[in-house]
Amino acid sequence: MRRIGYTMTSVAVWVLSAALGCSATRHANLLYGPNAAVRPEASAATSAPRVAVALFTDARDPDEAHGRFLGSIRTIYGRPSTAVYATQDPVLWVSEGIARGLATRGYAVDRVTSSWTSADLPTITGKVTRVFSGMYVNVEAHVDADLALEQSGQQIATVHCSGAAIRPAGSASSSLYEDVFLETMTRFVDGCIPKLLTMIAGRGGR
Repeated sequence: MRRIGYTMTSVAVWVLSAALGCSATRHANLLYGPNAAVRPEASAATSAPRVAVALFTDARDPDEAHGRFLGSIRTIYGRPSTAVYATQDPVLWVSEGIARGLATRGYAVDRVTSSWTSADLPTITGKVTRVFSGMYVNVEAHVDADLALEQSGQQIATVHCSGAAIRPAGSASSSLYEDVFLETMTRFVDGCIPKLLTMIAGRGGR
């Protein structure tokens, strides 16, 4: 029994090493879930309440993720082996996820470069502090952002939003990463949009 157990463990380690040790770069398409499925042009209804979403700034730890680099697949020994890159700008993906999430709640969303270009509209600004993926036994993904509601040059309220997902490693394919990030964005939007709606509704009678 001990010999059989040892053999099965060895096979499991070998399979995991093969899955984690491949060197080809992975490219993941960052997607939006049903809670952010409104097309950008669909948020232009004239009768809807208007809100602006500014481009978020990149405040990620450059040692963890930077540019379109999302993280690494690690070998069985824990060493980074295969790089994972996004096919889009991860920071723009987060700000667009918020814009789409607000649109699904009935808002007409103006996409602006900053609160200074949004006239007198209530504007969601913020910085993305984490868009990260890692794989070692499990595949995980994290999205974190510090957001603020601004209007007429004044900051009204702030909120921290986050989303995370984890799955068994499996084949380490690009599609697996896409699924994990899709789930992460879904959780990020589901948790963040209600907080933003509360801030917008309670912005001092503006």
